[in-house]
Amino acid sequence: MTQARVAQGQEESYREFFVNSNKNYFRSVIQSKSKYEEYRYDRGISISSTNVKGIITYVNKNFCEMSGYEKHELLGKSHNVIRHPDMPREIFREMWECIDSGKDWSGIIKNLRKDGKYYWAHSHVIPIIENNFIVGYSSLRKPVLRNELDEVIIRYNKMLLAEAIY
Repeated sequence: MTQARVAQGQEESYREFFVNSNKNYFRSVIQSKSKYEEYRYDRGISISSTNVKGIITYVNKNFCEMSGYEKHELLGKSHNVIRHPDMPREIFREMWECIDSGKDWSGIIKNLRKDGKYYWAHSHVIPIIENNFIVGYSSLRKPVLRNELDEVIIRYNKMLLAEAIY
């Protein structure tokens, strides 16, 4: 009987820990969502290029408009300056693995503007190859349709939950 109580007590402790951990996680996600307002990116193609370390070497006018930064604020900075904290790390791991192998990568990305707003974009990243060596990357972005986001948001939230648990 005593062993059953201990085991049951431990199970309840684990369950309580898991539930509270998830509550805290979801509370933080809800709070982080309320911090950001969406910037509707609905036209044009934005382009940025980086060196192999992800330092920005080129941006077009649309990229500046989308990101809320001036060109001089972006050149020489890490492309992570626009990385939104709600993006799962796994997405970027997949992207880097793909482009470092010389292949193109495409996906939907949530980016952070200078003013704290966010925007969604279809991103297509291609390696820049010279003399059989990757010397940088170019990324082209176009607007995302609203109906495309539902599945992506669910997938990314699941990935973020898995990252929080592990």
